[in-house]
Amino acid sequence: QKTSTVEKKEVEKNITTSGKNDLFYAIQVASSKTQIKDLRYLKLKDKVEVLKGTDRYRYYVKKTSSYEKALEFQQEVRKTVKDCFVIAVYKGKQITVAEARKLERKK
Repeated sequence: QKTSTVEKKEVEKNITTSGKNDLFYAIQVASSKTQIKDLRYLKLKDKVEVLKGTDRYRYYVKKTSSYEKALEFQQEVRKTVKDCFVIAVYKGKQITVAEARKLERKK
């Protein structure tokens, strides 16, 4: 029990290092119930980061604060990972893109 809390905190620390901007978009390239040890099979040039949810590990690339930029990145990544898609992360937790767009408008 204790180790999973520590691991979770480590992952959250990695994600929240985006500083003052707590909201970002990224391109999800993989998802798994268990941690994937070797992501080289994805053949991506970008650094793959991980977001640990309650039931899944989500792997993503190309973090950006702009939804429009995320859409551009998606087209680029899609050449390698056909079923990739845009995700939104707020304060270390995944939220829907619609929620993220609402948060953006409030700023």
